[in-house]
Amino acid sequence: MRLAKYCVIILGLSTLLFSCAQLGTIDGGVKDTTAPQIIQSTTKNGSTNFNKNTIEFQFDEYFQLSNPQTTITIAPNHSRIKSTNIGKKLRVEFLDSLQLNTTYQLLFNSAIKDINEGNDSLMVFVFSTGTTLDSAYYQTKIIDAFTAQPVKKVFLGLFDTLGNMPKYMQKTNDQGIASFSFIKPGKYEVMSWEDINSNAIYDSTERVAFRMGELIIRDSITDTIPLRLAKPEFEKSIRNAAFIVPGLVGVTVNNLEKSDQFYFQDEAVIKNDELVWRGKDSLLLPFNSNMKPSAKLFIQHVNGTLDSIKIVSTSEEMTSLKIKSNSNWIKINDSYEFEISDFIAQLDKTKIIVQDKTTKDTLQVETIDFLANQIKINNFKTDSKEIDFTFETGAFTGKTGLISARFKTSISRFSDRELGVLQVDVSRLDTTDLVQLIFNNKVIESQHSGNRKQLDFKDLLPGEYNFRVIRDINNNFRWDGWEMKTKTPPEKVMWFTTPTKVRANWEIKVDLAPKNE
Repeated sequence: MRLAKYCVIILGLSTLLFSCAQLGTIDGGVKDTTAPQIIQSTTKNGSTNFNKNTIEFQFDEYFQLSNPQTTITIAPNHSRIKSTNIGKKLRVEFLDSLQLNTTYQLLFNSAIKDINEGNDSLMVFVFSTGTTLDSAYYQTKIIDAFTAQPVKKVFLGLFDTLGNMPKYMQKTNDQGIASFSFIKPGKYEVMSWEDINSNAIYDSTERVAFRMGELIIRDSITDTIPLRLAKPEFEKSIRNAAFIVPGLVGVTVNNLEKSDQFYFQDEAVIKNDELVWRGKDSLLLPFNSNMKPSAKLFIQHVNGTLDSIKIVSTSEEMTSLKIKSNSNWIKINDSYEFEISDFIAQLDKTKIIVQDKTTKDTLQVETIDFLANQIKINNFKTDSKEIDFTFETGAFTGKTGLISARFKTSISRFSDRELGVLQVDVSRLDTTDLVQLIFNNKVIESQHSGNRKQLDFKDLLPGEYNFRVIRDINNNFRWDGWEMKTKTPPEKVMWFTTPTKVRANWEIKVDLAPKNE
């Protein structure tokens, strides 16, 4: 990692986040957006030769002390702390002896909140038990690994060893930058994390980032390569599972194999012909969440390993099934596809009405097929550009015994001449790159570049499209975050945000050329 050396060490105490508040009159019509500020303390910020066991702070307003056991910490962590407040004063007591010739930082992480608005901040107070303050400086930036945008208010810790408490800790500002002043030169491991539950430590459900390689600080360092924050990847087969009430469970997994077997606790293995849908890394399973609002799902691998996940429904009990269209437009002569929120047990064709939207003429349907939770209405003769579909109440009965509610929608029809094609030059991409075509902020198609020089995206509605490229190293058709066991970084994402305009009956050529590759 490239490092930039600061020419001048920032020695002024203005680099610290503690500063005296400017006093002024109170305007009752303006909301208070400022956190309480220290105006006086028994030990000055930046003091040396500290030999006391308490420090008292006077604030500019009354405040409430929020979870001081976790929000007020000392680095290095050489002593337990007891914090109490009376009125506008805060008393911090060190219950253990501090080490000699050591620079300490008191960290107030959202600990001090004003009474009325609850405003808080991250504040640092520095003092030394020796004759000098440590003067090393470190700065880095945290970005979202997927969007590359800066991430504010996430923690950055400098650790002697990962897994222990950080020796120094800071939060990023609105630009995603975290800065450390008055730190001791030495070797550190660096980790960033978002503190969702405000406990000041990393939890496995939170996004995380690591600095690749050991950080060696001798003087002042600014990292030029940002840390990339992402969800962690774990070895468990089941990534997540959720109810699609009332009759389905949606599951995403790692490395889905044909031989994998699924079953719910105290129930038989789900047969292959009972699987509602199966994709590359996801599937739909039948399950009556109205009968059992919680369940434990197991996946049995051919090698004997077993994984499980608990699913809990947060929805109210459903009284009818839902229907949705798989698309709001199709090509002329294509079939019309719908799906319901349960495994289909029975279909009443008399309750499905198809009409020409313009003339309101009823159209004769040739056949209606259904499999699992999917419905396919096959082609019928008409010149209409828009078709109305009405599913009357009870058109479908699900495996749960519930019937479908009334549903009406319109679907547009397009000929080949009304659609366009994008011919994408991918000769400068890696063979594992996953090219995703985005329309109206949704991914509508994904293709691996492979060994091809060109990818064709056909049958596109006229409009503006963008591209996103994922460096899909493991070829699993999705973006992966941090691999925690090996500390493998998130897969790189490249955004091509300049819109490409698709015209009807045109073949548009596009060149995807990565920048800074």
